Amino acid sequence: PTGFLTVPRLLEKIQEQMLTVLGKAGVVRQSAMRHAQAAATNRYQALIHGRKLTMSEHLHYRLFKATVLDKIKTALGLSNARHLVSGSAPVSDDLIEFFQSLDLPVSNAYAMSESLSNGTMCSIKNGSFKTGSIGKPVPFANISIRESALSSGSNEREGEICFKGRSVFMGYLNNQEKTNETILDDGWMLTGDLGWTDDEDFMYMSGRAKEIIITAGGENIAPIPIEDAIKRELPAMSNVMVVGDKKKFLSVLMTLKCERVLESGAALDDLLPGVVMWLQTYKCQATTVTGVRDHIAKHPRGALVRAIQMGVDRYNDDHAVSSVHQIRRWEILPSEFTVVTGELSNTLKLKRSYVADFYADLIDSMYPVRY
Repeated sequence: PTGFLTVPRLLEKIQEQMLTVLGKAGVVRQSAMRHAQAAATNRYQALIHGRKLTMSEHLHYRLFKATVLDKIKTALGLSNARHLVSGSAPVSDDLIEFFQSLDLPVSNAYAMSESLSNGTMCSIKNGSFKTGSIGKPVPFANISIRESALSSGSNEREGEICFKGRSVFMGYLNNQEKTNETILDDGWMLTGDLGWTDDEDFMYMSGRAKEIIITAGGENIAPIPIEDAIKRELPAMSNVMVVGDKKKFLSVLMTLKCERVLESGAALDDLLPGVVMWLQTYKCQATTVTGVRDHIAKHPRGALVRAIQMGVDRYNDDHAVSSVHQIRRWEILPSEFTVVTGELSNTLKLKRSYVADFYADLIDSMYPVRY
């Protein structure tokens, strides 16, 4: 395909499989891959910052493009792809940088079916790229930020993202009540998404208003930034979900990266090789999720538990907006989230209410009565 429209979780799975294959490669291939990724990363960083490559840098990039990067794109079926766009949720900075290093720049897009997929685009090619942003409004997209009672407080400019214009739909068929809730009298459409814009009109998204966690103390917490930060600190985790609605503090449920059944996408108990190697550095010889949970139960103060806690502590110390955003407790779940088992939607979005209901007893156990 010349164009490839995808979602962040699929990109994450591609990354996982590539890192697994690369981990099994020989020293020469690994070295060639590192040099190729460095050359591609340098090129895209130059494009982002408006710097022209030197002749040496350009030749370096062209060499590795021909010998390594083009072959990877062919293996992925993306040799002709000119436009790679990810929607449904913001792509993490780490994931964007990873695909840039493969000479596959991913554009972070934000839109809705109700707006005729007209919204924002964060793309290097059109000069509207900034790390962490979902881009600037595309031509003919009229977007504003309105004050919201469910604002997470992560930014003083945060509010609900709204659309207006000829691309916005007229309403829901035979559902006037929902139409009235969505489209205001002045023509602005409420998206249900929270975000803000900076001084250069770059837009940032903090999550869905309906996903906001309201603690027992009345603080509004956006879970996605917390989850993304913890996943960066603990790369062995495939899913992180913040819980704590109506509770005195926040906790997280986490799943480890596992092998999958190719045909159905169902998760196996077997861990990915990279995760097994990570566990071994902390004196855990487990190769399955069951084995990891048993190890943690037997060694509650062991090296593995300390390593996971240190990752959570790094988030608390370096990324938590305030003390109420800090994570106090965590649990490793017995299986990874999948579409097959119901934790993810068909578009690979996390179904928080389903997970919260399914693990209700476990979540309750994380909040003893004395708290």
